[in-house]
Amino acid sequence: MTRQNELDVLKTIIYELPGFLYWKDCNSVYRGGNINFMKIAQLNSIDELIGKTDHELPWKEQADEFIIDDKKVLMQNLIIESNTNVPYVDNISISNNDIVTTLNITITTIKKRLTLPSGEFIILGFALDGSCNIYPDGTTDDTNYKFVRHSTTCDSKFMMVEEL
Repeated sequence: MTRQNELDVLKTIIYELPGFLYWKDCNSVYRGGNINFMKIAQLNSIDELIGKTDHELPWKEQADEFIIDDKKVLMQNLIIESNTNVPYVDNISISNNDIVTTLNITITTIKKRLTLPSGEFIILGFALDGSCNIYPDGTTDDTNYKFVRHSTTCDSKFMMVEEL
C-alpha cells in the first residue's frame, strides 16, 4: 500500500467513524470532523464546518460553556466529559416523500488535548448519543450505551459497560 493509499484509508476511517468526531484549534475554531458531526451540526460538508465556532452552530446557546471547557482542556491538559442537549435534524425518505424530523438528543462529549508534530495543540472531541432519543411525540428509543470514566487525567480510559 502506498503512502497516499494509507492516507486515503485513514481519511475514510475518520469520516465514517461511528459517533461524532471533531477537532478544533487553540482558538476553539473547528478544523475538521466526521460525517456524523456534519449531520448534528446541520452542515453539508467539512468545508462548511472549517472556520466556524460553536457560536455559529445549532448549540450556540451553550457556546460560551463549550469554549470554557476548551480552555481547560488546552491549559490544564484535562480530559473533560460533558452531557449536552442538542437538536438533531434527521431527513428520512419514504416512498419518495421526504420527512424531516427534529430529535432532541443528549450527547456525551469527551474532549482531549492533542499535540501535533509541529508542537501546536488542538482539541479532539468525540461524542456519542448519551441518552435515549426523545421524539416529537414523546416516545423514546431504548438503545443506549453507558460509559464509565476511570479517571480524570490524560490517561483516562473509558469502557462500555452495557448495552440497554
